[in-house]
Amino acid sequence: MKKKIEWIYMITVGSEVELEFYFKQFPKTVSNHTNSNNCTICKDNSELHKMKVRYPYCTCHETCLTRYLIMSCTKTNQTIVKGLNIHEQSASLVDPEHEPKHEIDLLKIIEYICIDADRAMANSILDVLPDSKIVMCWYHLKNNINKNAKKIPQAHVEKVTNDIIHLRSTKTSDSYDLKKKAILSKWKKLKGLDNFCKYFTKQWIDSPFCNWQLYQTPPGYAMSNSPIESYNSLIKAHFTNRSKFNLLPVFELFEKVVTLESRKVMANKFDIPNCAKITISLKRLAKLDLVKKIETGENSDKYLVDGKYTVLINKECFCPECTNCTCAWFLDVAKCAHLVSCCLFSSINFPGIKYKSIVNKSKSKKRKAGEWHELE
Repeated sequence: MKKKIEWIYMITVGSEVELEFYFKQFPKTVSNHTNSNNCTICKDNSELHKMKVRYPYCTCHETCLTRYLIMSCTKTNQTIVKGLNIHEQSASLVDPEHEPKHEIDLLKIIEYICIDADRAMANSILDVLPDSKIVMCWYHLKNNINKNAKKIPQAHVEKVTNDIIHLRSTKTSDSYDLKKKAILSKWKKLKGLDNFCKYFTKQWIDSPFCNWQLYQTPPGYAMSNSPIESYNSLIKAHFTNRSKFNLLPVFELFEKVVTLESRKVMANKFDIPNCAKITISLKRLAKLDLVKKIETGENSDKYLVDGKYTVLINKECFCPECTNCTCAWFLDVAKCAHLVSCCLFSSINFPGIKYKSIVNKSKSKKRKAGEWHELE
């Protein structure tokens, strides 16, 4: 009769990422085979779901007797690790002197932080990162204003909405100050807007959440943390399987995410410009007569579009610092029709341009949205 193996319990983890992180403190292991049995990790296994069982062995040298038993539930991802003749933890993880030191000065790296109207978060940023600028998320600002819409009389809702949108689209600090004074003065004269005017001034002008205008950030900078929340859902779906982790495995997981995204960028043979794809209808080609070239240089040309927008195009670099436009659209998303028109006028191959010859006309009878940009 074979003697029963007395496995020594080592740890219970909640995911493969935590398991991989745990085994970094031991020499490399190899597993020859995997079994699939009814799960004994879960106390209630009425569904008779399975668990995977592995028996990896240590490869530090040929005569090493270290063995491991790894049982992973296929339903909950909970994993139990046991071993025989277990190695001691490697010194590189126990002794911090053996760890490579990567010093990152966050005070110099982080220039902008986009948050919602969370006072505790804002106070922490002001305390820890005093030189970083707090950018108020535009989506959450609109959401908060909608919650306080009862303070706006129904007759003034459209006027107030347009005023706030035009305030956001200002392109300079001076322009914002002038427009702010004019709008607040107008609101005070309108009947029933006193409470909303006080709320708006206190919450969105005289507070840490006052930086929600386009000129507060570089062109194309995301002024909403909604994309971050959307990307978080991708991480949960593809990397964590919506499981909870301890702090250290989380950093290991983020390293994998960054490595994956970096490889996508490195696979391209050219530098990716800070601009999104632009779909332009052929109907816009008829408006190229509004484009005038006013200055020609060695590397860059200057154009005037529609008599009021100045466009600077550097043929060697399409980043927002070298190729830009003075309109509010460009400040918002780092692309605009004026820039594309100038590229078409001079036959410049701007990256990301797509053409469509058919434009479907909407049959909706809804009111057309007014201009959101700053009125010239």
